[in-house]
Amino acid sequence: MGLVYLCWTRIDSDSEALRQSKVASDLIPYFAINIIGNLLSLTHNPVEETNLELGPEAEEEEIDVIWDENGTARYRLLKDYRIVDFDGHNIAWMDEDGFIYDYNGHYKAFYENGIMRDPQGAVIGQGQDPAGPKPVLANKGLIPEASRPEKPPTKPKVKRDKDSPKKPEASLLWSQKMLEEL
Repeated sequence: MGLVYLCWTRIDSDSEALRQSKVASDLIPYFAINIIGNLLSLTHNPVEETNLELGPEAEEEEIDVIWDENGTARYRLLKDYRIVDFDGHNIAWMDEDGFIYDYNGHYKAFYENGIMRDPQGAVIGQGQDPAGPKPVLANKGLIPEASRPEKPPTKPKVKRDKDSPKKPEASLLWSQKMLEEL
């Protein structure tokens, strides 16, 4: 068995690059040194510190992103339990039990463990880490840039009585309708 010889760059103590052919295990790859060099070249200026914290828009960012059966990112579930599209339009809202209502107070869907289901239990969409019975989602597309959500409308009062919605039985099928169509 022979040794593999590669051309790598080694940095000496004076930070001058020396090109040599050596055994690969003896040297650090050039790209790793380049990355480290770029990081080390950054200077710290205490007067003008870099702020890596998220802006106010990110504070109301999503708890989850919901992909449809085609792998298209369709909805955002925000921290205030609103469901908005990526253009920032209010679609629906979720109560503390996972029941989803439109802004007229009509029950539309149910969300639990990263899965949004229609009233019959068929899957409208899957979140980032869905758990439980669900159809296969071959691949999730990229998350588009989201517009700032519209101001939330007033949530109507929802009465809890014997006719209140029940948690749907989980299905392995995709829903034939999107949330807006229910």
